[in-house]
Amino acid sequence: MLTVAHYIEFLSATATALNPRQLFQPFFPAETRSYGGANYQFAPFSIAGDVSTGGSDSGEFELIAPANAISAATLWQASEGRYFIRILTVLLAGTPPANETGYPTWTELSTLSSTICVCDSFGYADEVPGEEDKFAPVTLRLANPLNFVAGTAPTRRLTAAQVGPLPSSGGITF
Repeated sequence: MLTVAHYIEFLSATATALNPRQLFQPFFPAETRSYGGANYQFAPFSIAGDVSTGGSDSGEFELIAPANAISAATLWQASEGRYFIRILTVLLAGTPPANETGYPTWTELSTLSSTICVCDSFGYADEVPGEEDKFAPVTLRLANPLNFVAGTAPTRRLTAAQVGPLPSSGGITF
């Protein structure tokens, strides 16, 4: 059995012994997993978007976590601090359980990809229809760091008026 899990590391400019790196994995409940020389604590989260390609065409995707005080504070702090986040996509191999009531045993095989993003904005996900009485999950929008000139500058879109007409024929060389 094979599956894929995401391991994340929040990268802050102020990481010290009093404010250590924050490393999380969502696959092994109540366990701290050692992988790549670092210890990843359990935290329930998922990532929406294709991490291997940097998200959608604009390079954006979201980290989604349950609405509780710890998740909300961690994601809000990452957004306000404009932290970077490293997302490791890890391939896991499983051994079937010994009996019907057991759980598979998983082992990390390799890192499929490593992506670094900017923690862009914190918010709450839309409510699920029919479940209005439950808390909406918290979200952290992640963006490609190359999309930003400054924290408040939008990505600029060029128009034909700004650059002139495109050539109708000819070769382009680099």
